[in-house]
Amino acid sequence: MAKNVAAFYSNRSEKFADKHSIDNVPESYVKLLSEFSDLVKTGKVLDAGCGPGRDVRYFAKKNLDVIGIDASEKMIKEARKRGDEKYQVMNVEELDFDNQKFDGVWCNTVLIFFKNKKREKILNELRRVLKPGGMIHLGLKEGSGTFLREINNESITQYLLSQAEARKFLEDNEFEILEIYVNETNQDFNFLNIFARKIE
Repeated sequence: MAKNVAAFYSNRSEKFADKHSIDNVPESYVKLLSEFSDLVKTGKVLDAGCGPGRDVRYFAKKNLDVIGIDASEKMIKEARKRGDEKYQVMNVEELDFDNQKFDGVWCNTVLIFFKNKKREKILNELRRVLKPGGMIHLGLKEGSGTFLREINNESITQYLLSQAEARKFLEDNEFEILEIYVNETNQDFNFLNIFARKIE
């Protein structure tokens, strides 16, 4: 699945980078970035599924020691074109980092491409590299069933969760939920943003 996701976005990496720059995101999203920065305060941050590096650059400006990873080589290439922050081509399913390396993990609209056991496996990998008491942000999509993301006659399936399902997913994997924000859309889903702390 990770290869399929990487291929889907690699085919349009430059256009994606231009469209989703920090200047083009809503103020509500910038507030999420700011809140995460305030929660982490200092230390090491992993942006798991960083795409062209927009959020990595934001965190770097907040003086966080941040690294961005993405399975798409083309996305990492776009990220490096736009700044000199740390980036690495890497699959979120198998993180090449030591245990308890990061004070914070930012993972925005990545787990939506995986379901059930695979989604839980990735969350456990993110938990593994997070220090006890470390902060995580998960950007999910709230709804029922699936949503078909279509661009230029290509499509990829995204998996939706209810707020109750998302809460249970995190709590069952030893995270304490701090905040849940729902950003409504005019589509068949809402954006679900969760801040949680790794239980020691």
